[in-house]
Amino acid sequence: MTLGYLLGGGVGAVPHGIELHRAFLLVRDLYDQISEWTGVPVEQMVAAGLSEKPTEARTVGMIREAAQALAVYELLGDAGVRPGAVGGLSLGAMTSSSIAGAVDRKVLLETLVMFGQYEEPAGRPAEALAVATIPVVEGIDGYCGRGAHGKVYQAGYFGPSADGSLAIHLLAGHLDALTALAVSHIPGRITILPGRSAAVHTPLRQHLRDNMASYVASMPIRTPLLPFYSCFEEKRLTTVDDVRDVFARNPVDPIDLTKVTAAMYADGVELGVIVGASIPAGLLGFPFPVVHVERPEDLEKAIATIYELGVDIAPAGSTT
Repeated sequence: MTLGYLLGGGVGAVPHGIELHRAFLLVRDLYDQISEWTGVPVEQMVAAGLSEKPTEARTVGMIREAAQALAVYELLGDAGVRPGAVGGLSLGAMTSSSIAGAVDRKVLLETLVMFGQYEEPAGRPAEALAVATIPVVEGIDGYCGRGAHGKVYQAGYFGPSADGSLAIHLLAGHLDALTALAVSHIPGRITILPGRSAAVHTPLRQHLRDNMASYVASMPIRTPLLPFYSCFEEKRLTTVDDVRDVFARNPVDPIDLTKVTAAMYADGVELGVIVGASIPAGLLGFPFPVVHVERPEDLEKAIATIYELGVDIAPAGSTT
């Protein structure tokens, strides 16, 4: 039985990893190293709030999410557990590339800082993100397009709800357009995400992709050592170009969690570890059983499940 690690996306407006940082010296040492590489103080990684300055908020938000994911990976590794496959969504896809051995950890974190510190062009309409929770039978097309208030795009698909009745999508676009869309539907159908001021995974972010293009083209990348999957293609990524494509496409292309999980399942993953807190427990349906690890108490439960099921926990090619 193959064990797959699954990393979610998003910029961490709420701090995650505080309990792990308090409980484990290994995690505190990791955070100290991440702080040295990125310039983000440890106190900001575990603090409750984010700066009102967009570049600082984006940078700290991404680093704190990546730090928690790497902390969970290290703690499970310290207990003798290593994944046989790894995949992720947006930020999680980029972080997964490091776990898969394709991108050096220091390079990954420095790249996230580069993305976070990007200065937005002046004079652009305010942007936002929203989660759309709609009946599966309805479809998403009616929620997207250009209207009197601006543009709305389908930026992502997270998959069906755990009971299969709802489809959960990510919308992104102009704030006024998303606000108008939200008030035109029943409460809870469209939820605008607080503190998310960039229409990620849409054509509105082409300027970021263009700005980062030369940096991404020169990033040192290796062939993945582990089976590696992203949210842009329903397949295993096997080449340097495949990995580079994840970083190049991330600002503009829509994301799809089901592409990650379907490809992992097709390649033999039978148990998933949801690494970190960016995919809420119990919300989504998956093609294989999953265990969530984000707090110290989750570690023992996950390790017990892995051993009880006879999962392969130290496959050839594991990264460190």
